[in-house]
Amino acid sequence: MLEFEYRAPEKELPAPLPTIAQIEASTAIPRQYKETLIRFVEPHFVVKVGRSVRFSEGDNMLFARKHSDLAVPTLYAAFRDTDTGKNYLVMEYIRGPTISMVWDKLDKKAKDSVASQLKKGLDQLRKVPSPGHLGGIKGENPWNRLSHGFPVIGLDGKKMTTGHDWVEAMCRTAQKSHPMYEGRYKWTTNVYHDLLDSTSGGEQAVFTHADLFQENIMIREGDNKVVLIDWEKSGFYPPYYEYLQTISNDKWCNDWTDYICRFLDPHYRESFLMYHFRAWYFCGM
Repeated sequence: MLEFEYRAPEKELPAPLPTIAQIEASTAIPRQYKETLIRFVEPHFVVKVGRSVRFSEGDNMLFARKHSDLAVPTLYAAFRDTDTGKNYLVMEYIRGPTISMVWDKLDKKAKDSVASQLKKGLDQLRKVPSPGHLGGIKGENPWNRLSHGFPVIGLDGKKMTTGHDWVEAMCRTAQKSHPMYEGRYKWTTNVYHDLLDSTSGGEQAVFTHADLFQENIMIREGDNKVVLIDWEKSGFYPPYYEYLQTISNDKWCNDWTDYICRFLDPHYRESFLMYHFRAWYFCGM
């Protein structure tokens, strides 16, 4: 039995929605660290399938299309197969390469176009008023990819609404992974609060893609429109978070790094602190 979370009007569909049998028989690409699969039901559909697929990703795609000029794949359906427990996101099939595949082959004019398209759309999203909390648009707990994507949960499991909540959650996460001596932990936490509290709260939060890697930025065939995919981790985060996510995961092997600052405001102070956080979380200090 299928339970629909979202279904586009029939008139907006390029063809009838694919059946479960058609989806499961289609070509699949596994995703690293997950049982989630990306399936291509040609010529119209891409389907993300798995028990861990989150319907909030579909909500984020609809939100981004509504509030910006960014090209985002059309969401056609989001549903659960109650017999298997799998969730399905049926989306528009975008044809074209990712930035990671072609960046070194692009001339300056094409690179400038990519940066300007991203800047316009991301700036529009960042102007959407904050709902007063950190996390998903429906109040879901935020995820911190700097701590390997584990959820960041406020004190006593409550919704995170202040910079203090965010910093406390980060420090507790790292301390659990690699405990510090209590005195040093207290001192380190105070440093984090002093440097981040004022720019980490729910009132300061901006809508953030949170996964702006080259593999998630496509150049659509035909019109060279930049298309952003993979909105799974998106939500309202501190203003510096998008920059940190993007710069910290860049491979620094070409001039893409230079262009990041063309479409995202740099946050150097927070960057150095987050590198410290990553070292603490993964290796201990």
